[in-house]
Amino acid sequence: MKNKQQCPYCEKELNEQNYLCPTCDTPLESIWLSAGMAREYLKKGYVMYSQGNAMAALELANAAVTLDQRLVQAHLLLGKIYYDIGLKTFASHYWACAGELQPDDEDIKKLIKQCRAKKNK
Repeated sequence: MKNKQQCPYCEKELNEQNYLCPTCDTPLESIWLSAGMAREYLKKGYVMYSQGNAMAALELANAAVTLDQRLVQAHLLLGKIYYDIGLKTFASHYWACAGELQPDDEDIKKLIKQCRAKKNK
C-alpha cells in the first residue's frame, strides 16, 4: 500500500516527483525527507519486532508516526505490538488511526473488530 502525502498548505495530494507543490509552489523537500526517515524507522521497527524486541520496535514505530502521521503501516505495527503485550486500548487506538487513513481496508476493519471483541471479554 502506497502512502500518500498532501501539501501542508493547500492539502493537494502529491507524488514523490513533486519538489514544489503544483498548486501553491510550496517547497516539499523536507516532507519527503521526513517521510523517508519514517519509513526507515518503520523497517527497523519490523526487524526489532521480528527479533522479539517489542520495546525497541515500539520506540521505532512511534518515531515513524511522529515523522509521518499518515504512515499506515506504522500505526498497524504499533497496534500489533500493543495488542501482543496486552494493551488492547492502545492497540485499538492505533488500528483506528490506520482505519481513518484507509477506511476501505477490510483487514484493518477486522483488526479493530477483533480488538474490541477482546476488550469486552
